[in-house]
Amino acid sequence: ILVMAHYDHLGVDKDGNAFNGAFDNASGVAVALELARLLIQPDLIPTRSVLFLMTDEEESGLEGARAWLEDPTIPREQIVFGMSVDPVGRPSLPDYWPTLLIGTERSPELDALWREAAQWNDQPTVFIHRDLVPVFASDQDELYRSDPPIPGFWFVNPGFSYYHTVDDTPDTIDYRILRDDVRFL
Repeated sequence: ILVMAHYDHLGVDKDGNAFNGAFDNASGVAVALELARLLIQPDLIPTRSVLFLMTDEEESGLEGARAWLEDPTIPREQIVFGMSVDPVGRPSLPDYWPTLLIGTERSPELDALWREAAQWNDQPTVFIHRDLVPVFASDQDELYRSDPPIPGFWFVNPGFSYYHTVDDTPDTIDYRILRDDVRFL
């Protein structure tokens, strides 16, 4: 199982203000790292191997994911599925933070698995067809461009205020959401 999150962001604006990228996507990296930490606990060790891949250059065109797929550290045919955790940590409304799973429809087995798992999510789980979100891309999109395609999906919390702005700072993250995301994953 491949868990991906990107750690890059947009750099600085014309006035020198930093795009901190707390929501997009330091929070996704934090969720992936916490999941990795938990999965080494003796009572949580999964029956499958889990590879955690933190990518660079997602913002400039998914180059980090593409580079890894061109020269992976494991044989690509060993990957059962992948997911991109990006972005997470902001509610849509003050006390409403659904989990969006985007793109599971590309694999009936993956879709069935996550629809069944949704019963264990403490928050509403919404399944969105990948074609309905054409203006955004995420590392998991590169999985489907590989030959043969690798099933994958995009794990998102849709609180897009401050997205791609210099105001995307850690104080705008709701850490209850990150806790719930890790519990669900």
